[in-house]
Amino acid sequence: MKNICFFNSEKKWGGGEKWHLKMSSLFTKQGYKVILTGNADGELAARAIKNNIFVKEIKIKKLSYLNPVKSYKIYKIFKENKIDTLFMNSSQDLKLCSIPAKCAGIKNVVYRRGMPHPIKNTFLNRIIFSKVLTHLIVNSKEIEKSIFLKNNKIISKDKVILLYNGIDKNDYEDTNAKLYEREDNEIIFGNSGRLVEQKGQNYLIEATKILKAKGYKFKVLIAGMGRLEAQLEQEINENYLENEIILLGFVKNIEIFMNSIDVFVFPSHFEGSANAIVEAMYFSKPIICFDISSMPELVKNEENGYLVEHENVEELTKRMEEFINNNELIKKMGDKSKEMSKEFDIMEIFKKLQEILA
Repeated sequence: MKNICFFNSEKKWGGGEKWHLKMSSLFTKQGYKVILTGNADGELAARAIKNNIFVKEIKIKKLSYLNPVKSYKIYKIFKENKIDTLFMNSSQDLKLCSIPAKCAGIKNVVYRRGMPHPIKNTFLNRIIFSKVLTHLIVNSKEIEKSIFLKNNKIISKDKVILLYNGIDKNDYEDTNAKLYEREDNEIIFGNSGRLVEQKGQNYLIEATKILKAKGYKFKVLIAGMGRLEAQLEQEINENYLENEIILLGFVKNIEIFMNSIDVFVFPSHFEGSANAIVEAMYFSKPIICFDISSMPELVKNEENGYLVEHENVEELTKRMEEFINNNELIKKMGDKSKEMSKEFDIMEIFKKLQEILA
């Protein structure tokens, strides 16, 4: 493995793009020839250029995989750069690059799947997964399980590799700065993520309403943006929770956010593998989340946090209340989170990936 291509046509920034940027940077630092191919106006391309990664522009649209001219251009990129390892992150790019990769004789054709949804049992997918792909990376056991739900023979199980999302301590600034200074001895709960239905911030608002009615003094900081921002703000105002819940919007420096909170609450309905939870663990935060999807792979109940029955607001409230009343519990479970986060060191994950593809 000498010449590597990370192919990513997504214009927005997400977990898959973050993984591509991190791995392409690490391979570059190790002396590999790395190119990143995709839409030049995407956020990933902009960040890659800042990290001194060579970006090869090619304009990609939703149905580009049906365009033979586009396929030939991709084939030429692979051949001219003598690519022997190809990484892809979306089903669209998988369809687009599979034939060019096969024709170019690429040794390692790698697809990373980051969401726990079954692979559609189509004729094209059966060909790609059995004849073209050499490795399928999943970042949780939940995703690995979901792959085979519609066709348990769509890909050989020995091609499937479990690699959790990693944490790179060099990505975080060493600072004591905070976004919010606590009043008196109040406990501060935090949540970060897109403000969308999947992330379940409305359950956190419901729990806050109950805790306020009990007379507790505490704060909830929510970091993130999304289409539900106005709706969530309305819920907060209608329930007179403006003093308890602060919508921070987009937070660039996650370390400053983590410095400001005591407990991380993440009532998401499903996750491929929650980067937000792993980051909170690294910053020594206890976690409260639903006992669903891939969350139990990260949170061990009553060790580094609490797993709550899915959509059970009463139990969510009860667990938040326990932390309000017990600072020692916050310290104990936070220390356990920090200890468990060592399993997700990015360099160990990178070394494992190198060994697999050698």
